Amino acid sequence: MKYGNLTIKHLSQFEKDMLLQEVIDQCVRKAGDSYSDFARPIIKTLVRKHLVEYGEDQERQI
Repeated sequence: MKYGNLTIKHLSQFEKDMLLQEVIDQCVRKAGDSYSDFARPIIKTLVRKHLVEYGEDQERQI
């Protein structure tokens, strides 16, 4: 994984609230005893928001 084109600073407060709520909901629904079942939907959520991307990580100033 690597950082996406956007940072959390690019999201509105509403988008941040919705993102956090979605992560919490997925945690409750899917985490169970398997982190792999949990990680996949969380990563897809972050990719959809362009906060992370697939590929090699590179140094990034935050």
